[in-house]
Amino acid sequence: MKFNQLMCVAKKIPFYFILIGIFSLYSCSSFNLRVADNYYQEYAYSKAIPKFEKGLKKDFIPEAARNLAESYRKVGNSVEAEIWYKRLIKSPQVNPEDRLNLAEVLMENGKYGEAKAWFQDYLQYSSNNKKVKRLIQACDSIHLFFKDTIT
Repeated sequence: MKFNQLMCVAKKIPFYFILIGIFSLYSCSSFNLRVADNYYQEYAYSKAIPKFEKGLKKDFIPEAARNLAESYRKVGNSVEAEIWYKRLIKSPQVNPEDRLNLAEVLMENGKYGEAKAWFQDYLQYSSNNKKVKRLIQACDSIHLFFKDTIT
């Protein structure tokens, strides 16, 4: 009888290790996101970025992705900000401000045609926004500024 009980316990041990491993991975991810959020709230964007990235490796959490994209914007890395805003735009939790931020980042990256499309998309949510209308005009006329430099 004791041998059977011992075998039953021995069979459950790998299951418990797997279960512990899963919980530790989840808690590690959520820990990184909590730390990242704290850094973000303290305007320590360069410290928040690696923590957000670690936390977002396992699961896509829209609010964390939004904060990561904004962190990249704040540190002047518009290329990475564009990547994360584009991921965020695919999410059902996207909001109009995400569209506007993506358009502005695209404009920073010299992608004026794509930026114009996103500005126009944003106007569906805020049709009287004069700033966005001026940015659309800027996207249309930007080639005039480069006219002298192109040979």
